[in-house]
Amino acid sequence: MSDAERDAMVMEAIGGSEDDLTVSGDDAKPDEEYVTREEFEKLRSTVKHLVRTVESMNSDRFAGLNTLEKYTRMVEDGEEVSLSASDVRAVAIHRHWDTLAERFANGHYGISTRKKSAKKNGPSKLKVDLQNILGVDLQNTQIYRAMKRTAELSGGSVEPDEYGRMHVVGGIYEYHEKTSPDSTDHTTYKVLIET
Repeated sequence: MSDAERDAMVMEAIGGSEDDLTVSGDDAKPDEEYVTREEFEKLRSTVKHLVRTVESMNSDRFAGLNTLEKYTRMVEDGEEVSLSASDVRAVAIHRHWDTLAERFANGHYGISTRKKSAKKNGPSKLKVDLQNILGVDLQNTQIYRAMKRTAELSGGSVEPDEYGRMHVVGGIYEYHEKTSPDSTDHTTYKVLIET
């Protein structure tokens, strides 16, 4: 297959036409947009990358793995993966679970954004640890989204309770929004547990 034929196929796949490749100079109308060769090469590279990612995720080496485990394996193998910021943080939580998780009173291992009463205005241990792992400053909402995304990518589904709090259950991790056990503090904290 020639470069011109391949270019035409890629252009068609992204919703353009072969004419978009040849419009230049006097043929170009000032009010029409067209794709430059440089833009086209970037698009072709993106399409190739996406095709490789989809093909590798469907390969036998990922059989039986949930999405979080697939992403983690791809990152560990050094593959270039296009992930959202929350997905990157979810992979980091999964990869460093043994370091981040602590044993709760009920026997489960998990992570929590609950602060110790002695450190009322200090950051949670999770926030400090996750910032050190990722090497970036994180807002609390970014950590909450990452915890929730970890549970979703591990195969869980979102289920709100009668109080409007979000829970993600059914995966290898579960995410829960909780309130103070003695009801003196009306703020919520987030918990991610391994099931």
